[in-house]
Amino acid sequence: MHVTLTKDLETFVAGKVQAGGYADASEVVREALRDFQAKEDPAEQDSRELAELLLPAVRGPHRPLPGPRFDRLRLRARPTPSAPAPALLCSTSGSAPTPLSARSDRSPSYPCLRGS
Repeated sequence: MHVTLTKDLETFVAGKVQAGGYADASEVVREALRDFQAKEDPAEQDSRELAELLLPAVRGPHRPLPGPRFDRLRLRARPTPSAPAPALLCSTSGSAPTPLSARSDRSPSYPCLRGS
């Protein structure tokens, strides 16, 4: 395959190679096409958008959330009585999850899942 580029694009590609990020012009074009292909894939676009939203939070400062505060937040997040919230389920051993209210250790450090 042979591709013809405009002078502006040739200059851009040559600049990328000269900057040392790429071995040759073909490598620049391949990466550009991979990026273009990823943009066309809706799942890939969703993944990029999700990463843009989550990474700053993950990389930012963190404070532990005390158990009583976590419990208050969980209660506030529940829907109205006409539409009860699904039970919170936790598993510490990889076995079947148990309702959080039935656990003696209600620490929020265990992974919790919303059950139906």
